[in-house]
Amino acid sequence: MRQAVEGKRLTVYLNANVKEIGKETVTLVYEGKDLTLKNDAVIVCVGGTLPTPMLKEMGVMVKTYYGQAVPR
Repeated sequence: MRQAVEGKRLTVYLNANVKEIGKETVTLVYEGKDLTLKNDAVIVCVGGTLPTPMLKEMGVMVKTYYGQAVPR
């Protein structure tokens, strides 16, 4: 991934939040401003199982970390 970023083939928006997913765009809130980008697909992982084989096939390196539940 680092090579893709350095080669300007991938842009990473750290600490961005997804505001809206459209048919051909995704809008992020990044540094307090809306940022609308064209997109082909969006991968959403919300507590489920990551699509690790697909991500690895696309060249995305995946590391899995397991935590422990903290009692409230």
